[in-house]
Amino acid sequence: MNTCLLFGGVTDHDVDGIGTTASAFLKSKKPETTRMRSAFYNDLHRFDLHKLKWYPVEIKSEKSASAETGPSARMNAAMVIKQGMVFIYGGLKELDEKKQVKILH
Repeated sequence: MNTCLLFGGVTDHDVDGIGTTASAFLKSKKPETTRMRSAFYNDLHRFDLHKLKWYPVEIKSEKSASAETGPSARMNAAMVIKQGMVFIYGGLKELDEKKQVKILH
């Protein structure tokens, strides 16, 4: 198949000019020093290993032929392909600035 798949992920954004690097976190005793807003994604892309190019993949429901919003946005999900279908399971999503997480099934 010569294709890699990528689902979801997260991008962290600095809040109020406070550093978000690992070194900024390690130098501080206060957890508030590394405040971030996180944007989670639920999109699916494939990477063609021959052409070295990314392509978006449309997510469709098994129940109907129409496109739907797809699985919820998350990071660190597991994926498997079986009989031409992609199954996405698990992953995490932060609930608030205190880094509480929701484990998704």
